[in-house]
Amino acid sequence: MSPNPPAQITVAFGRHFDGLIAIAHGDQWPWAHTALEQAGFTKRDDGSFHTPGDSVPVAMATLLPIARRHRATVRVSGRPYLGDIADQIAARRPDGGPLRSRSTAIPSGRKTSCPTCGTGATSPEP
Repeated sequence: MSPNPPAQITVAFGRHFDGLIAIAHGDQWPWAHTALEQAGFTKRDDGSFHTPGDSVPVAMATLLPIARRHRATVRVSGRPYLGDIADQIAARRPDGGPLRSRSTAIPSGRKTSCPTCGTGATSPEP
C-alpha cells in the first residue's frame, strides 16, 4: 500500500481566477473527483476544478467534510498553480503560439508511458 492517502486533493490560489484551483490525485483519484463535484467545484478544461462562487472560506468549509467522507485528504499548496506557470511560459515563447496545459491524475509511484519523460517512467511522489 502507498504511504500516501488513497485519494488526495491539492488546492492552490489561481492567479487568473478569483478563488481556488483544486487538483485530484492519488491511487483512488476518482474519489477525490467525486468529493470536488459534490462540494460544488466546477471542472475546468485543463482537468482541474475551481471553487464555486467567490467565497473561499465557504468553499473549503463545504469541501472538507465531503472529502473526509470520500476518504480524500485536502492539502493547501504553498506553490502557485502549475497552469499559471504554463501561461507564463507560453507568453515567453518566441513564436507566440498557444500552449495548452492539462492536469492528469497519475497515481504516484506507478509506471506510465510519458512521451516527454520516456516510456516506463515512474511518476514522482507528490
